[in-house]
Amino acid sequence: MLQQLEISHYAIIEHVSIDFDEQLNILTGETGAGKSIIIGALSLLLGERIDWTYFEQQEKKCVLEARFQIKFNPAFHTFFEKHEMSITNTQIILRREINPSTKTSRNFINDNLATSNQLKELGTLLVDLHQQFDTLELYDTAFQFQMLDALANQIPLLTNYQQAFKQYNTQKDHLQQLLVQQQQAHKDVAYYTFLLQEFEEFGLKDNELETIETELKTLTNAADIQQALSKTTFVLLEEGSCVSQLQQLVHQLKSFHDLSAIQEISSRISAAAIELDDVAKDAQRMIDKFNADPERLALLSERLSTGYKLLKKHQAKSTQDLLNTYEQIKTAHQSIQNIDEQITLQKKLVQDLESTISQQAKILDENRRKIVPVFIEQIEQLLQKIGMANAQLKIDLTASDLNVFGCNNIDFLLDANRSNSFKSIKKVASGGELNRLMLAIKSVIANSLALPTLIFDEIDTGVSGEVAKQIGEILSILSSQLQIICITHQASIAAKGKKHFYIYKDKAVRFVSSHIKTLNTEERITHIAEILSGTPPTNAAIVIAKEMLA
Repeated sequence: MLQQLEISHYAIIEHVSIDFDEQLNILTGETGAGKSIIIGALSLLLGERIDWTYFEQQEKKCVLEARFQIKFNPAFHTFFEKHEMSITNTQIILRREINPSTKTSRNFINDNLATSNQLKELGTLLVDLHQQFDTLELYDTAFQFQMLDALANQIPLLTNYQQAFKQYNTQKDHLQQLLVQQQQAHKDVAYYTFLLQEFEEFGLKDNELETIETELKTLTNAADIQQALSKTTFVLLEEGSCVSQLQQLVHQLKSFHDLSAIQEISSRISAAAIELDDVAKDAQRMIDKFNADPERLALLSERLSTGYKLLKKHQAKSTQDLLNTYEQIKTAHQSIQNIDEQITLQKKLVQDLESTISQQAKILDENRRKIVPVFIEQIEQLLQKIGMANAQLKIDLTASDLNVFGCNNIDFLLDANRSNSFKSIKKVASGGELNRLMLAIKSVIANSLALPTLIFDEIDTGVSGEVAKQIGEILSILSSQLQIICITHQASIAAKGKKHFYIYKDKAVRFVSSHIKTLNTEERITHIAEILSGTPPTNAAIVIAKEMLA
């Protein structure tokens, strides 16, 4: 319930603080006194967009704050967990600070910074703001189903169905994706098979292309290498060769070995001769290894050419890149082979889910059809009391494909004059009729659905006398189950309030401002008498007012 509303510097309101009762709260006052401005301020707290024309005093910051007392409701905890905000078990505070000079605002939920969308989302759980002619909810399919399902006590079943239906749609979408992939796979399978055969026939090994390149370079230059090695051997070993000349030098120097310096030089020349002799022999042995092999050269050239084609085809740069591509193609090919099995399993899953939700939808449909006559009877009884004695309501439940509400389409039809011509309420009902129909519906489902605080802004427009009295009776009965705030011009409705607030203008200051006063019993008698007979009230009106309040 809404415990307290504080408004500072909004429109013609300087500051008001309203402490509401938990049952029926009545707001009255002259036209233009500020009653609807109070509802407008509450709308801003519930996330509505700011209309800057309401802020004439640009230099003053507008502050709006509402305190709500709450009972346990999983929806509240879901909201606060979703948005990572703190919550108490008993109170929610909404606050909005609006700066007209900069056209900016800051929003708070329990001292947590919030967006206007978050205010709006939470506001739907706290307040049902039913303003004058604001009956679009009646046209909403979700609202119409909710009314029936609440009266049939199957909201939990509907919630379970909708969760299962969401899962069903998700899995059905996945199946569709697999089928699309299958169509493409059938086009790709031959291509992937060809690529795999190409790779497997080639039989590529680790680092093979780089090894072939090195060997080809050797084979291509074999003759030149042999010639160079032969020349090396000749220069180092043949008659008059480098090695024999070094050996002669060692022999000549041997006579002077008693000189240590000469002996060292001789030893170094001898070592060089031995080393060059080994080099020459190694070169001689290598000559045979570099024999040109035309067949081997042709074989490797052809293989490398094929390898280069694969590199270019797959935009690879090395043997390892090609091997990685091969593994990717194998994986893709295997996936294609598995997709038929995946589709079979997915079809089974979708069929099972469809069977489950079909059974749930059937139960929803059966319960709705049972409750429709009960719902209609209760609504029509209330409509008779509030000036629509000839009105007949019809609820058109038709079979449909599975949807988020089950296996039905729904439409509320009205015949306002017993003409046996039922038409959709959006086409035939007037604003006043829709207001009264909404009141009747919310009265009927109040026990079955945890409604938030209901606010009615002049729901009595266009009615008077007995009809207004009956509306007051309905509001009074309804307020025993939930909090109601009602703006009215009707004495018979005002008299039903548990708490009565009078809104008035004060013209004694520099500019007009709106104020609010909680009326005591004597003040209520006088004010209701004034509504009945004008100011000052007649004695007869005062007597009637006392009877109304009694």
